[in-house]
Amino acid sequence: MIVSQIETERKELDVFIEEPKEKLLTKGFLLVCMSALFFWSSVFFHGTLFPLYLDGHGYSEATVGFVVGSGALAALVGRVLSGWAVDKWGTRMFVFWGAIAWAITSPFMALTTNIVLLTFFRLIQGFGLAIFLNASLAQMAKVAPEGKRGTAVGWWGITNNLSSAIGPVIAIWIMQDFGWFVAFVTAGVTALLSAILGLLPTEIESSEKSAEPEENNKFRVISPKAVLPGMVGAALGFASGGYITFAPLIASDLGLSNVGVYLMVLATAMVLARMTFGPLSDKKGRKWAILPGLILIIVSMILIGMITHSLLALIVPFLFGLGIGGAMPGLIAWTLDRTKATESGLAGSTFYFIYEIGMFFGPFLLGILLEVGNYYSYLVIATIIFIVMLFYLYSLRQEKIV
Repeated sequence: MIVSQIETERKELDVFIEEPKEKLLTKGFLLVCMSALFFWSSVFFHGTLFPLYLDGHGYSEATVGFVVGSGALAALVGRVLSGWAVDKWGTRMFVFWGAIAWAITSPFMALTTNIVLLTFFRLIQGFGLAIFLNASLAQMAKVAPEGKRGTAVGWWGITNNLSSAIGPVIAIWIMQDFGWFVAFVTAGVTALLSAILGLLPTEIESSEKSAEPEENNKFRVISPKAVLPGMVGAALGFASGGYITFAPLIASDLGLSNVGVYLMVLATAMVLARMTFGPLSDKKGRKWAILPGLILIIVSMILIGMITHSLLALIVPFLFGLGIGGAMPGLIAWTLDRTKATESGLAGSTFYFIYEIGMFFGPFLLGILLEVGNYYSYLVIATIIFIVMLFYLYSLRQEKIV
């Protein structure tokens, strides 16, 4: 009788006891996001200053494109080489040296006009970009609770969007008022702040020490489980690279007096999507972010050739931004879900390597199509995304069967 009464009272108390909630807003999470914010600020400072610096010293557009683009080549190399290394030796060292690569080279860029030296500095920066991003994403995978991984990746990505919106404006202001050297030094200082924040101890230290040595000692460049999300990501990279490259031209042809408005709508939509679809993917599943994202991209590409009014045409960058901003956190979180915690660096490098291949071919192919056609060439992007969406649905079905 007494035992039965105690059991009944215990069950009644259990109603009022909530399950412990996973905490996202931790010291480690904030440090990773702040380090990424300062790093991206430096990147977008350079993205604005460096081409103008080269152009101002009389270099041709072809030379500017080659020197700036050389960083992307170095990034691809750094991407495939550092993923395994991040898992083996820990994330903090790679976050630090990736940011330091930008901090050290930045001031020297303003002290020379030698194209060989400038190309060398750009190669160092590209390699640093790759190892920083691999390590930073691996850090995020460690500090984020598994049940809030989509939300965490969304906020990690927002640091990029915020920096792209603010960084170029500040960079131009500093350059115009204080000169090239101060502007490049400022870019270096923001990278240095990123490096310092990346070195600060966080809760991830214990996670890093628990890595499995027998797996991490074996050199690998690809994580097989990350290939499938990467293939879907390559389609997003293709669409993003193609559309964003020609977005200023689209805005100009539509008669917008300030093409920056077109790009601002795109960036704003991406931020809103990351804040919305990331948490949704945690609650409902990754497909609730990925599928709507793919559909929104398809719709936006179809509308490009149909809307000619300048203000109504802002619907296109808004929908496209929602699509890319929504699908990417879901894909990255899906990648991390499919892989072991001890190979998050390799998984991230695999995903982004495949993604960047798509991003490289997007502007190239779309540029060819636009030369022989018109804006209906964007229907090619819509078709590719549609095919990839069917492939994604098929892969989900196969995974459930297995």
